[in-house]
Amino acid sequence: MTDAENFFSKALRQFARATAASNPAPIEKVTRLLDLCPRETTKGFRFDKRGQDAVIALGIFYLESGLQYKEKILPYLLNVLQGLTKAKWVGIEKPVYGRILPSSECFSFCLNTILSDVAYEDSDSREQIISCQLEVLEVITKLCEGSKYDIPKDILCSATVPILIGMARAIGRSSDDETNLISKLFPPENIVKAPTSVQDEAPKEKTFSSFRPILPRTLSSHVLNLDSSGPSSPTMHQSFEALCSRSRERSPTPMLPQKQEKKENTVDDTVHYFNKIGSNFTRTKPWGFEILPEHPEEEHLKFSSGHVQRLVAITKHILTKDILARLDSLLTDLFAEYSPDNGYSWFPYKSFSESVTLVMVTMLRDVLEQETDLPVSLTTEVQDFVKDLYSGGQIEMTKKHYSHRDLEKDFNPYEITISSSAACVDILFWAVRGESEAENLCIKLTEKISTNTDRKFLLAHTPLLLVALEALGKLAVKFPVLASSMCTSLREFLVMPSPILSKLNKYATSHGRSSIKITVTDSTNSPLSGKNKPSNKLLKSLENLRDCAIMNICKERLRYDNMITDCQTGDRIVICQGPLEEPIPKTYLSVNIEETVLYRVKRESDNNDDINDDETQHTLGDAQPDDLLNCTIEQSQSILTTTNADKTNAASQKIDPPAVRPKVFPARKSGPTNKQANPDHVKQSRNTGQPQMTQFMQVTNQESRSTRKNENKQVNTPGKSTSGRGIEKSPVTPTEQLHDGTPGLRQDPECVQAFLASVSNRLYRAELSDSRKNGKSPEERWNQESNLISTNTILTLGHIAVALKDTPKTSDSVMQIFQQRFCSPPSSLDKLIVDQMGCMIMAGCTTLYHEIMQMFTTVSLESSAPYNEHVTDEKIKGYRQVSPHVINAFANIASNIQGENDQLELLVRLLELFVQMGLEAKRTSEKVSGVMKASSSAGNLGVLIPVIAVLIRRMPRITDPKPRLHKLFIDFWQYCVVFAFASDDSPLWPPEWFEGVCEIAVTSPFLISKSHLRSELLYNVAMKNDTVTQAELVDLRNNICQLLDNNAEIYYLVQKLQFTQCIYLLSVYRLETLRVEFSNDVESVQGLYMYLEESTIFKDKAGMWNCIRAVVDKAFDKFLEAMSEKPKTEAKEHELDLLAQFLLVKFNHIYKRIRTVADIHLSRLVEKFPHLLWSGTVLKTMFDILQLLSNSLEVDPNEEAPEFDVPGTPFNFRVRDNLADRESTVKDFAAYSKELLKESMKWAPNTTKSHLAQYLHEVEKSTEGLKQHTGVALAMESVHTYAGYNRTASPLASSTLERRPNSVTKDSSSFMANLNLRSRYTGEVAGMKAICKDDQLAQLLYGELEKAIKKQEDEAIIQGLFRICAFLVNSKDCHRHLLHSLCWTPVRQFTTKAMEAAVSCWEWLLAARRDLNIEFFCEMAAAWQVTIDKKLGIFREDRPEVDPLAKTENDTIGPHPPIVGPHQLWTQFLFERIEIAKVL
Repeated sequence: MTDAENFFSKALRQFARATAASNPAPIEKVTRLLDLCPRETTKGFRFDKRGQDAVIALGIFYLESGLQYKEKILPYLLNVLQGLTKAKWVGIEKPVYGRILPSSECFSFCLNTILSDVAYEDSDSREQIISCQLEVLEVITKLCEGSKYDIPKDILCSATVPILIGMARAIGRSSDDETNLISKLFPPENIVKAPTSVQDEAPKEKTFSSFRPILPRTLSSHVLNLDSSGPSSPTMHQSFEALCSRSRERSPTPMLPQKQEKKENTVDDTVHYFNKIGSNFTRTKPWGFEILPEHPEEEHLKFSSGHVQRLVAITKHILTKDILARLDSLLTDLFAEYSPDNGYSWFPYKSFSESVTLVMVTMLRDVLEQETDLPVSLTTEVQDFVKDLYSGGQIEMTKKHYSHRDLEKDFNPYEITISSSAACVDILFWAVRGESEAENLCIKLTEKISTNTDRKFLLAHTPLLLVALEALGKLAVKFPVLASSMCTSLREFLVMPSPILSKLNKYATSHGRSSIKITVTDSTNSPLSGKNKPSNKLLKSLENLRDCAIMNICKERLRYDNMITDCQTGDRIVICQGPLEEPIPKTYLSVNIEETVLYRVKRESDNNDDINDDETQHTLGDAQPDDLLNCTIEQSQSILTTTNADKTNAASQKIDPPAVRPKVFPARKSGPTNKQANPDHVKQSRNTGQPQMTQFMQVTNQESRSTRKNENKQVNTPGKSTSGRGIEKSPVTPTEQLHDGTPGLRQDPECVQAFLASVSNRLYRAELSDSRKNGKSPEERWNQESNLISTNTILTLGHIAVALKDTPKTSDSVMQIFQQRFCSPPSSLDKLIVDQMGCMIMAGCTTLYHEIMQMFTTVSLESSAPYNEHVTDEKIKGYRQVSPHVINAFANIASNIQGENDQLELLVRLLELFVQMGLEAKRTSEKVSGVMKASSSAGNLGVLIPVIAVLIRRMPRITDPKPRLHKLFIDFWQYCVVFAFASDDSPLWPPEWFEGVCEIAVTSPFLISKSHLRSELLYNVAMKNDTVTQAELVDLRNNICQLLDNNAEIYYLVQKLQFTQCIYLLSVYRLETLRVEFSNDVESVQGLYMYLEESTIFKDKAGMWNCIRAVVDKAFDKFLEAMSEKPKTEAKEHELDLLAQFLLVKFNHIYKRIRTVADIHLSRLVEKFPHLLWSGTVLKTMFDILQLLSNSLEVDPNEEAPEFDVPGTPFNFRVRDNLADRESTVKDFAAYSKELLKESMKWAPNTTKSHLAQYLHEVEKSTEGLKQHTGVALAMESVHTYAGYNRTASPLASSTLERRPNSVTKDSSSFMANLNLRSRYTGEVAGMKAICKDDQLAQLLYGELEKAIKKQEDEAIIQGLFRICAFLVNSKDCHRHLLHSLCWTPVRQFTTKAMEAAVSCWEWLLAARRDLNIEFFCEMAAAWQVTIDKKLGIFREDRPEVDPLAKTENDTIGPHPPIVGPHQLWTQFLFERIEIAKVL
């Protein structure tokens, strides 16, 4: 596609969207769109690229306009659809640039996508649109059949069949959100403003790339609050919505082209659907959740029963072998007849049968999956047809050759056949209506996922396996009575494991040794984000299959309607009323597998249960894992026998836990739950001699449905049942009650525990079987199949713990399994266990929080000990190996923990660990070379810094910490100073650690001791004075002096400080300098004065206050440098104003030492940012403080000195106690204020006077105007003193000015005039606002000004300008049309008088409404440009002068100067604004 064509397409779509935004849309624009579309002639339509773009743009307009002009547009679109079969395609010999699929297919896909969305939104036209689509499909089917409608093979192959494929990809699909599907293919063009400078670019968020997110996709996508954003990771930048935006679109349509290296689940719709064969919009939930809508009549494109029958007939016809073979033959002949350069070398299809089958089956699937009330005969017909299609596809897959090279091609017949088979599985699931059909499908799916696939087919079969796994999970939901069989299949797929998983694990890693790699939510840091090698593809396939199986086990199997289902271990629970008529054999043979039955009875001599394999009946209690290793336990089944007297209770009451399920808890002691819940009932049973409660666990591969009956239904004939596969079932009693997972039946409270036992038991058996193998080292034995089994088991247990965190004892049981396996012996699985424990905390398993955190702390402390090659403890070695993963888990927890209290608790725990590790590092360093030499042990502390930073960046600034937390922060900063973590130039540590220290500094509390400072540093800190040598202490003192620029005042003080005092001073320096540099809160600077005001520091006899003052001065200079580098924004101006106000308040502090520091800092601030001199906010605060100080003189000095709140600020101050000191303070501050006003009048006189007038105006409106106001008096005095000369006196000489009085030369009169005008028109506007609304008043003022301009009345114009300005000043909104009039009126009435009034209004507006600066200057700049365009004032062209030698009688010779008065006033206004801008 050329640039011109691309521009035309985008411009046309933008035009369509702009037209659609109007309601109603202009008919002339709609007609223009229709005129650009192709017209049908006697020979049919002629489609070129622009014609196709025009039809698509018309469809976009039709949908986005709310179906406007339906009578014109819809008939045309249907006419275009009907004309596709005989249309002429221009440029079909080559594809569109950037696309692979033929243009006819792409256009057909877009057109039918539009029509499907229209049919969804317009129920009145739905019948017509669907009928038209089906008619066109029938016509194309006949053309493909070729009996009576024979067309040239090149037209058939290059246009007709692609049109069919495009239609099948779009029919029946509609958008399930507010965005139409066609808008996803062609989204609106976003106008992105390019940054004008580096300062405009958004600052990059600091991250710590060393951290790895631990949340598997199964947890992050399906368990942890799907409706919320869910947990994040320390390095994650994409949200959960972005992750699940595409998920897996059930059968692999569409699939990402595997040759492209793209992040998982991220596909560009604008490219994908025009390049991927068979791609379509499939409506599905993430990971294949049930997609049936809650309101089938409303939430999908409804097909009538007749339409569905018609569609099924078309599909069956087009997919006959004869038609497909004919299409393939014609395409083969087409390629054979022409040379390779015939123009068809680009054609993506090498055969049609696979692609046509795929698109037709997926179309049928997407239409049928939304239908629930079709006739049974039609459902059966579809089921039989799809079964044959699936079987044929399986046969075809065995015939076709496949190699890894095919993955590099866009057309892969084998892969497409797999996709078709996967779609067939979806339809088969939809068609299942009875339990027998469901069981048969379950058997087929189980066989599929258990097939031993050849290595070269592993990747190709992954999509089909994913669909099979999801179908098993959905069958468990659809037919709860079969849930045990489904769960068994999925469990065995993971923990047996399936041959497919074994081979993927074997070939995905070199030499069959697999390191545990789990795909997480952050794909950028995934282990698969590297090169897209085959091994990476295999590993990704392995993880996808494992995740899918785990998710479907927990999908609704473990939790159905928010309740626990009855059976979790893969078998049903049978309740038998009455004694067993026949004993159940201990063992029997089933499908060549010896199965063991375990009985449970209650011993009369002992209340506890145990296991005895030598007896016919076995009692099971809290068995340890090793006790079950000799038992082949794969599924469980329970039979409860009771007396006839207890028959009613057995049917209506909840079964006692000990009688329902054997307690098999690894490493779990017997507890109250193992006791008999009803001792009296037990005693009664013993006395009557009746048989006791019996329970057995049975191992089977599959479970038959034939023995399952409805609740309370009895079986009269005992015996073994046989499934369709010949699987024998254990005999049951004649009088049995089935207790399957059907909703409404009794719930089994122990089912989850039994499932955990059966799954975890496989973990121990796998390890034991490997340990018994001979001839291989332990490492070799571990890295074989047991690694895969253990990994799958641990992931499954972790997922269950999170999914059922609210189920009693579930998380505890999983935790006990993890604890027993952790580092016993050390292996690579320990890392995975740590990740699962971290996920459990992140998911909210509150009962395990302290236990897991204590375990992590123990691992961190033990691993931080100095390395010793003689250590023989295996756990210590394991702790060292897993320590980095514990730190990573800490970071993930810190990144996701919610709640202020929980965050503070975690912060305390992390800081305590940091300090404990620091003490250990200090002990190690003392043995080597002293604490000042950073040893390798110090690195153990550093790894915690990014973790603490991850947590603390999510917390607000800590202002009032508890004593424990405050002490921990003091110790933390001392260690950071000693080990150089807070130094940006340290070559020892990674830069990420310093970045973490900077983030911690922003939120850390101030290091101010609440008790005596000297005692605090001597007895209550981690570092002690006797831990350093004298030479190291001297180096530390010299370093402090160097950091403080060798300040002579404190040099001798620093040389006398002890070690703890030195590191405290250095800690304050590092903390506060980093805080002011990296914090965006101006309070970080204000906090510096807390150190100066603290009495414990001032009273320190070592001169600590003077040292702290030097640190504060240094930190303030750092702050000024940081502020000067920030971009010029409103936020920055607000921060500077707030800081100036703060310093003005501190200038009047009761202590002279604070006043002196504030004076110095204020001078430095004004020197760095001069514009603060004429800031209206600063001037107002200065006058208000002066008024408060004046009021303090009236307070009785014998009373307690009052505190005053400064108006408009969050600050207050306390005045001094005696009257003389108060008078001195007022005098000093008044003198300082005069100096500030003098400088401001010198640099920005008009702006300063405008702010002063605004201040007087505001005081005048308040009740303060009736009293003596010192601030007002100072303002008036300053105006009279520093007002400057007026326009008449400005050009006069000094001698002339001396002869004239000040009342003649000074400009104070204009100040008073402006003040009076502001007061007058403010009152007028206030009165108007009292009787009418703001909108009405705005229109009234605008109309009055327009009338005055038309009449050219200067006085009326001036009044209108001031009224509009007063209205804008007293309004909170930006009335842009009034602002426009205020700026453009002096251009329309270009006179000196009008300009003078306008400039006065402009200065008033800018002083009172700082928020309108940008809008005002935009309007004023436009008005200035108008004077240039209209050649007004100084831009007027000179008139031709009359030649004095050729003067006529009527000519007048004389100058004709331009009107420069308005421009002179305007330029003076601009000059001052530019001067102000220079110093900003």
